[in-house]
Amino acid sequence: MGQSGKARRGKRGGRNRNAAAKLVAAGTGEKKARLFKALSNFDGARTSERRGRVRWDNLGARDEVSPSDRVELMKSARWGEANIGLVARAITGPSRLIGYLKPQAETGDSELDKRIEEIWQSRTEYAPAFDMAAGMNFEGWQDWVKRSKLRDGDALTVLTEGPAKGSRVAMYEAHQVGDGKRQVSKPANLSDGVFLDRFGGRAGFRLIDSKGEVMRSIPRERAIYHADEVRAGRPRQVSALGHAVSNFKDLVEILGYTKQAVKVAALWAAWLEQSATTDGEEDPGADLKGFIDDLPESVDLDELTDAVEGATGTGEEGAVLTLDQMIQGGRFQEFAPGQKLQTTNDSRPHPNTLGMLSWLVRDIAWGIGIAPEVLWDPGSISGTGMRYTMAETRRFVEVQQAALKRDCQRLWMYVLAKEIKAGRLDIPGGVEKWWKARWVPQADMTIDRGRDGKLMVELLKEGYMTETDFWASQGMDFEEQERRKAWEAIRKIEIAAEMGG
Repeated sequence: MGQSGKARRGKRGGRNRNAAAKLVAAGTGEKKARLFKALSNFDGARTSERRGRVRWDNLGARDEVSPSDRVELMKSARWGEANIGLVARAITGPSRLIGYLKPQAETGDSELDKRIEEIWQSRTEYAPAFDMAAGMNFEGWQDWVKRSKLRDGDALTVLTEGPAKGSRVAMYEAHQVGDGKRQVSKPANLSDGVFLDRFGGRAGFRLIDSKGEVMRSIPRERAIYHADEVRAGRPRQVSALGHAVSNFKDLVEILGYTKQAVKVAALWAAWLEQSATTDGEEDPGADLKGFIDDLPESVDLDELTDAVEGATGTGEEGAVLTLDQMIQGGRFQEFAPGQKLQTTNDSRPHPNTLGMLSWLVRDIAWGIGIAPEVLWDPGSISGTGMRYTMAETRRFVEVQQAALKRDCQRLWMYVLAKEIKAGRLDIPGGVEKWWKARWVPQADMTIDRGRDGKLMVELLKEGYMTETDFWASQGMDFEEQERRKAWEAIRKIEIAAEMGG
């Protein structure tokens, strides 16, 4: 009599319990016995022929990503950005959502704040004064930081100085930081281009050239390391598109095969189909063979073939038209018994293929951290779904802006420190927090500016929002706007006086 599934499961559990009992009896110990019993409790912890195998050999964050793997993921992400619109959008889209930050000095001294902001503007607005390569200003640098983290995983800004001892920066991308080739003796604390201190922190960086040769080392005091710290103890971070590499490679292959199939189907748009039998239930192949056999010996088959193939198709009885002549209109071919014209009716891409491609897009988007509708197809949702998506996107943007703010603040302090040291910025006595600043993001993106604007005006009127916060939400400086308003009020009086009012 057969056993039930429940009984069989109980039997397997019984074997494990019996084995555990034998371990205890053999003196192995209660701890190992409990561990042995627990092996069957979590099915996902064991390999099985019912599903794919999972490999994750290194649990240490420092060793789980080898330098070669990190570089290959970076190369794939760069290839995707250059060749796939979705990947390019996955880099530029979030970068535009995050936007750039503008500083407002908050030392507590209004005159000092104004002077600091003037100095900052002179050092960061003009690319040659900001960048050693004279390629980017401060806003361009922020965009480079955001794109580099998404595409490559990390980047490095080296803090240096210009001829007048003013601040400047030099930018290095992920492939320019590494151990270097042909190193006879590698420092024990050097890991993938990063010097680690005894706590696992980054004590410095090694720069390499395009050939992999070592250029120089940079201490952490002179560098800003840009990365999203997703794992503690990992020296270098992996591209945000690392999870998507397999997906977008598969997506390209599926699209490539589908397009090739459509092209082939379009190339063979029409053909003649010969039935196995004619209306008279006779074999046309046998008729043709009999016709040839009955021809007199004086008939030249080559001349007969040439005559048929070279027919002009001008309407003479028995003329043969080619397919090219038929599609010109006005004439048509009379087919032999059992023949008919077939045309291609291609159904590709199949709905299942489209569903698969849509799933790949969604997986890529969620791996980056934003909704697929925001990344690829905003018009596919509405109502409650849209409001939730916008709220979650705003949270994503706030987290990324906080990370960008840390890098900007570090640069802000360096610029001001260099100016103080050069004697171009005097700090009055009693001002301790000369470095303090408020970072104002760009105005929030909205799909209903009228409703959102009305809400903000109501909050401002009822006192639940300060004017500083209001102007900041519009991406503007409160003091700058108030100065403009005051200037406008004065100019109105002056203009009225000029007009004799």
